Parts: sequence; structure tokens; C-alpha cells
Amino acid sequence: MIRRDMTLSRPIAALAALALLLPAACAQSPARPQSQAVLSAPVTEAAPPPLHLATATSSATPGDPLESVNRAVFDFNIAFDDAVFRPVALGYRNLFHPWVRERIRNVVNNAHELRHAGNALLQGEPIAAGTSLMRFVTNTTLGLGGMFDLQSIGGPPHDPRDFGQTLYRWGVPDGPFLMVPVIGPTNSRDLVGRVADGFMNPVSWYMPLAGNMGRGLMEGVDLRERNIESLDALRAESLDFYARVRSIWQQRRSAELGRSTAEPGGIDVLDDPDAIAPVGAPISQAPAPAAAPVAARRPAAPVHPLAAARARPSNPSAAARARPSLQAVRPAPRPTAAAQPIRNVNRVGTQPAG
Repeated sequence: MIRRDMTLSRPIAALAALALLLPAACAQSPARPQSQAVLSAPVTEAAPPPLHLATATSSATPGDPLESVNRAVFDFNIAFDDAVFRPVALGYRNLFHPWVRERIRNVVNNAHELRHAGNALLQGEPIAAGTSLMRFVTNTTLGLGGMFDLQSIGGPPHDPRDFGQTLYRWGVPDGPFLMVPVIGPTNSRDLVGRVADGFMNPVSWYMPLAGNMGRGLMEGVDLRERNIESLDALRAESLDFYARVRSIWQQRRSAELGRSTAEPGGIDVLDDPDAIAPVGAPISQAPAPAAAPVAARRPAAPVHPLAAARARPSNPSAAARARPSLQAVRPAPRPTAAAQPIRNVNRVGTQPAG
């Protein structure tokens, strides 16, 4: 009986011990690491940013530290141009004849000659200042208020100067590139020069504010009208329109300041100096490729006299037969005049005069 009780108590004790160990084992089991939970979570890839934002945020363009702001202003200028400026320029073209538009352009440009003369004096060039002053007087009097430019018939040449160029002559650096609302591309130095030019022109002193604003508006409309096709083509062919306009403006400004080999008058307002020349334009011929160098011949090895004697033919008659006969290479005799074809006699101008 005692043995039977002991036999039953062993399984019960084992079950009790197992029941006590299970909670302890569950308490001591390590928790799931947070890193594993993060790694096991589904990962969603973020969409790449737009091309112009990635370019602007990845690395700043040298000379354009405010590129993100300038791009926003450029987008505003493009929207304003599409809505207002380009339609006005098209209406101006359709309303006025090219001859009339040229007369208006000459009058507006003639009003800037005194400003050109003042900047030439500040740049230390009195002869250029005198030329601009003489040009203003000549075109205003003989050119009927500036409507006709007498340069085409030998009058004083056009030599534009601005206060931005004067500051450059004085050693003022360019400063950062700026995209100004409505005005367009410039830099900090030229923006200051643009404001100063408005006060340097004596014509502006005697004109009311409305007259000065109208003259500036007319100048902008005429400039936009002359570049409708070029700006449309530039916009259609550019992957990054902002970067293309910035590059073209910087190259043109460098030509006006004399920092490049291009002539200031040879680059139009929106012409790209790096673009391919149009059809019909003179293309400079590329230099002919240099001839490939001829490999130097190796000098012949000296021949031993005995080897030369062995190389000579032993039978002189065989050597004579190997030489070509003179009769074989002698040219055939020319035919006589009687044997020549009749067509040679009938040629124009070959028959002797009667």
C-alpha cells in the first residue's frame, strides 16, 4: 500500500514541478528586440523629388546661391509672360508696321545717349563720351527727334554704356545672380547700376513719372516683340529653361564687359553662343587632320661580299631574259593626221580660217 502511494505521488510531484517551472521560463524568455521589429516591418520607398528641386538642393551652382528663390521668381515671370507680356508683344507686332516699330525703337534708344556719355566719362573715356554726345545731338536734330539713326550714313557710332559697367571698371564684383520679378535676370551689382541709370539720364529729369514709366514699358514691349520666336524656340529646346537663360545672360554680360572674346553686338538678347549655327550661316571649316606619322624604316643589314656573290645569277643569259625588253615598254607611235577621227576636225574652232 505504501509502495502504491509512492508510485502515484511521483507523477503528481513531476507535474507540480513542471507547473512551477513554466511561469519562470516564460518570465525569463527574452523580449523581441525593437530593431528586429523595425527590420521586419514593410519598407516603402519615397518618391524621388522633381529634377529642378533635386538639382537645387543637391549642390548650389557657383554664382547662384539663391537658386531656389530665383527659380520661384522665374516661374512667376514665365506665368506673367504667358498671361500678359507675350500677348501684348504680339498685339504690338500686329498693330504697327515694322517701319513704325523701328522709328519708335530709335526714339527710345536716342533718349539713352546722354546716359551713355555720362558713364563713359565715369569710366575715364572722354572720347567715347564726346561721341555719344555728338550722336545725341545729330540724331535729335537731323534725325527728326531720333526717329532716324544716322549711323548708317556715316553718323557717330552707337556705343552703349551703363552704370553696371562703370562699377565693374571700379572693381566692384558681380555679386550673386538674381532673378528679379518682371525685370528678369541680373546680379546685385547690375541691379544697383540699373537703379542709378534711371537717375543719371537728364531726359528723365524733365519728364513726368508717367512719361518715364511709359518709356520703360515701351522699351520692354519692343524688346519682347523682337524675341518672340527666339524665346519660344529656347523654351522648347531646353531641358532646364532656367539654367539655359541664366547661362545665356551671363555669357552676354561677359561680352559686354569685355571679359570674353565674343563681340557685344554679335550676340542677340536671347541668342545662345553655344548653339549650333542655323542653316545658311557661314560655318568655319575645321582644320584638316594631321597626317599619320610614317614609321621609320629600319636600316638594311649589311650584306657580306660572299653572300652577294652567291646571290648573283650564274648564267648571264638568264638575267638578260629576266630584264624587260625595250621594245615591250616603248610607247606605240602616234597616229598621223590622216588617221585621226573626223570628230577632231569638226570641233568648233579647230578648222583653219578660210
